[in-house]
Amino acid sequence: MKQIAVITGDLVGSRRLRDDVFKRVLTELDALLTAFCTDAKDQWQIFRGDSFQLTLTDARRAPLIALQIRWALKALSTTDSKVDARLAIGLAGMDEASNILNTEAHILSGTTLDELKNTRLKWVSSNEYFCSQTDLLTQFADTRITQLTPRQALALLEFSRLEQGSHQQLAEILNTSRVNATRLLNSADYNLLLDYGKLVSQWIGDTDRNDT
Repeated sequence: MKQIAVITGDLVGSRRLRDDVFKRVLTELDALLTAFCTDAKDQWQIFRGDSFQLTLTDARRAPLIALQIRWALKALSTTDSKVDARLAIGLAGMDEASNILNTEAHILSGTTLDELKNTRLKWVSSNEYFCSQTDLLTQFADTRITQLTPRQALALLEFSRLEQGSHQQLAEILNTSRVNATRLLNSADYNLLLDYGKLVSQWIGDTDRNDT
């Protein structure tokens, strides 16, 4: 059975953000979540002021999207307003008759987010093998993302959006030299983080095939 993914998140320390930063965060979230909904059944919402939820009918897209959400938000950080989010990503199968906004993936995602404390990225599924595969790698990825500077996060976000992955193109977007763009990416361990996203996406695809 095809899986869907539900990303439920909330902003870390939103009450400590300056008003202008918080407004920019909400504007960025609105634009991001809208752009991620590429299928007619994809859905998103912002609720309780600083929480949000994105439903993806193609779960394989969720790993890169989760990374991009974190990078986009961290890129908005200032010296006195650190921006980040906690994300819980639920995976579950869904048949054509299911209610797209009330699935096991929604329950898993929402419940897990409520339980998160220091962790800011977590995958949850009824497939225990998938969870055992991803848990340790996700802890490493989460720690590395949390450590990123706003400039590194912006570089990762923009680079992940480029079809050809050109350092020269990134340099032009960031208005810097190609050498500096490459240094930024390397200092952010971009290959490791992007490979992490690709690997989890592959595992989701493998799980889909094994369940059919």
